[in-house]
Amino acid sequence: MTIENSVCLSVVSHGHAAHLERLFESMREYGVYVGSAKVRSNFSEDLSAISALVPENTVFAVNERRHGFGENHNLNLADASSEFVLIY
Repeated sequence: MTIENSVCLSVVSHGHAAHLERLFESMREYGVYVGSAKVRSNFSEDLSAISALVPENTVFAVNERRHGFGENHNLNLADASSEFVLIY
């Protein structure tokens, strides 16, 4: 079963760049493919260290002010057209 382009990954980081690095390394190692990925920093955080590891269709965003769990993922998934979403 192929589910390419049917999964959108929504990630909200609160200073978790090291965790995200391991997440994307594991996804690559296991051949996990997502149609799109949105990585949102809930405060000013340098995510450049992981930029080489993420899928090329990843969109990065930084909040100007902190948001709650639901609001962050709603912002990430507002234009998602995938059949499934994965929230991390």
